[in-house]
Amino acid sequence: MNKGKWFESIRFKIAVAVFVVFASISTVTGIILYLFIKETLNRSHTEAVLAEGQAILENTNYNPTEIPITDEDQWIYVWFESEGNPFEVYQKNDFPSPELILNDISSLENDTLQITASTTFTKDTIIYALVTKEVQGTADGKLNLILAKSNTNFMNQLRTVRSNLFMANAIAVVFSLLLAYALAGYSLRPVKSIIEKANLIKAGPSMERLPVGNSGDEIARLSATMNAMINRIENSIKDQNRFFASAAHELRTPLANMQSELEYRMSIHKTPDSSLESLRDEVIRLKSVVQDFLLVSQLKNETLELRKQKINTEDLIYDVLENLRPALKKASIEIKLELESDLQSISMDVHKMQSLLVNLIDNSIKHGDNSKGIFMKLAKAKEGVVLEIFNLIPVSISNSTGSGLGLWVCERIAQLHDFGFDIQQKRNEFRVFLHLSN
Repeated sequence: MNKGKWFESIRFKIAVAVFVVFASISTVTGIILYLFIKETLNRSHTEAVLAEGQAILENTNYNPTEIPITDEDQWIYVWFESEGNPFEVYQKNDFPSPELILNDISSLENDTLQITASTTFTKDTIIYALVTKEVQGTADGKLNLILAKSNTNFMNQLRTVRSNLFMANAIAVVFSLLLAYALAGYSLRPVKSIIEKANLIKAGPSMERLPVGNSGDEIARLSATMNAMINRIENSIKDQNRFFASAAHELRTPLANMQSELEYRMSIHKTPDSSLESLRDEVIRLKSVVQDFLLVSQLKNETLELRKQKINTEDLIYDVLENLRPALKKASIEIKLELESDLQSISMDVHKMQSLLVNLIDNSIKHGDNSKGIFMKLAKAKEGVVLEIFNLIPVSISNSTGSGLGLWVCERIAQLHDFGFDIQQKRNEFRVFLHLSN
């Protein structure tokens, strides 16, 4: 049986299904997690900047003016506001245009310069924190401070978090595919075992059964179902073989009676009667067919018994050729026989081996191009004797892939004797090698 491509297997499809489901869930979860982390980090960053602004503002005074020293990445702008009138107190170098910032603050505070609470906002890559405090004394009012800081480090941190989450998600998804593929293979091992066992089962009256586990799952039920199917196939084969055996037994007696009657009528005729001879030949052919049916039935039922005895192989060949003399004469076929001397006697069932040789020669008569005859050679081998049968065949038959029922019977008889049976077929040549040994 041809093995399917790995990506067509159920194992791969299960792994892909798990991979798609896990990838979808993992992607959605990763996006939600990233948004949550981003919001948390953004809130922490905003609170930290506000805290820095508050700390700087606490150390800042208007009258007398006192401005604390800030870090290089802390740009500040300070103004004092009294009765709605703003007065610039301090602007650090490189601080963005305060007019633009105040306009943005105005829009945040509903178009008024009255600052009521601390707030932050981002513009381009800079975050601004606006903090205020009440001033009382010689000049009452509010001291306002804007702290500007670069957002570059914070954005880099967010990109790093996003990249790490993406990499972790990708690794988890790939790992899920590999793990799903491995687990699917482990789960489907019983199915693979069933397939391997089923491939070894051969059709016959006594077929092996598949192992059925105690798990009670679908695989166990599959094995039980297939065993039930094997039971039905086995019973069907037994019924068929019983029919063949019964039919063969029933036909043998009337055919034997017909042959006897025809031979008797031929014997009382003073002149040969071609019609009677033709009928007798047909009866003999039918008897041979019936005998083959019986033999096939016994082989398939594995009830064929061998009654072995040692016999000289030359005598076996001569007996077979003598029995086939009428058929060979009628077909005008010449047998060219080559025998070596002092051949070893072989233990075999004589009648079964005669049936084997008759089938082989009959196959050559029926299907061969026997204009040059049938060649038979009996020679010594390292262990026993080798019989070679050679004949020419038409090209139309040489292109056929079937071996025929007769050759199947021959092969099975040879196997029961533990004899070697080898067929070699070329373009217009057909050879059979039968290795006989004790």
